[in-house]
Amino acid sequence: FVMSTTCPVCRGRGATAKARCGDCHGAGEVEREQKASIVIPAGIEEGQTLRVTGKGQPGTRGGPAGNLLVRIYLKDHPIYERHGENLVRALDLSFPDAALGTTLEIDDPDPASDKKLKVKVPAGTQPSETIHLPGAGVPHLRGRGRGDLILVARVAVPKKVSRKAKKLLNELK
Repeated sequence: FVMSTTCPVCRGRGATAKARCGDCHGAGEVEREQKASIVIPAGIEEGQTLRVTGKGQPGTRGGPAGNLLVRIYLKDHPIYERHGENLVRALDLSFPDAALGTTLEIDDPDPASDKKLKVKVPAGTQPSETIHLPGAGVPHLRGRGRGDLILVARVAVPKKVSRKAKKLLNELK
């Protein structure tokens, strides 16, 4: 039987270099770093991969460059937790605000916006109760709209209470 293989000397190129290069040792390729500018779309999730066409490793024998694949890792935010397209954060309330209700202003989670969001806290809000602000969360990756901003009530109970406050709380009791 007859078997044909690629020439181990020229690797199928049909020619060999007279002297080997000191940088590539005759391989014909050198490793180097290159910067690439990519656009990360709003709403992308942890673990997704972006493909940047033509920014990968150069092709063999002058062929076109391949694609650069970029895996996305998200940093934790100090205030917000992400749950899909929804954002969750704590809303600190004083006892009177939780009991009587109030209207608060909080920063918009969108870093491109410097506006404030109005939050209406209903009277009798209990600790760990949630308040939904529709459309104030993460933008949908494919399509229109945004997720929700979910505020979790955290009621601050003072450790030390003045005599006057004790008297008023006992009357309330």
